[in-house]
Amino acid sequence: MSPKSSPAQKERQLRKGIVSTPFTLSIVSFHTAVHVVSVSKLWYQTRPWIDIPIHIWGGITITIVFFWLFDRPLFHSGFRPSRGVVALFAISFVALVGVGWEFIEFLYDAFLAYPYHLQAAQLGLADTLADLLNDLMGGGIAVAAMYFLPKTRRALSFAHAHPIGE
Repeated sequence: MSPKSSPAQKERQLRKGIVSTPFTLSIVSFHTAVHVVSVSKLWYQTRPWIDIPIHIWGGITITIVFFWLFDRPLFHSGFRPSRGVVALFAISFVALVGVGWEFIEFLYDAFLAYPYHLQAAQLGLADTLADLLNDLMGGGIAVAAMYFLPKTRRALSFAHAHPIGE
């Protein structure tokens, strides 16, 4: 950053590095590939423990997607939430996506698995609640990492201290 940069230019430069598009795409692609391999190799049935790290990683992935979305110009309306509110929004986004995923699994079971005698995606209420808890744990881990990594902490602090265009 040059010494003559305006606060808006400094903010854009700092925010640019919070979560990059290639990083976000690689994390989402990796998570999707692990899930596809797990389904195709029947690991969810033969190694049921794999569901736990996949849901934790899913929470981390969704949090990264949240911060990538949060970095887009669409969200720059002048509203500057505190770091705690951003963390709450991130965890809420993880919960929303997790519930949506579980709903898709329910629909899969109702319209495909049971009528066509396929393996069910949901194994009951306890499994669904454990999946949601693991999603939230992953989201919490990612939010904590976003706030404790020096580069993102500095970028987030600067972004919330100075509204765009100032």
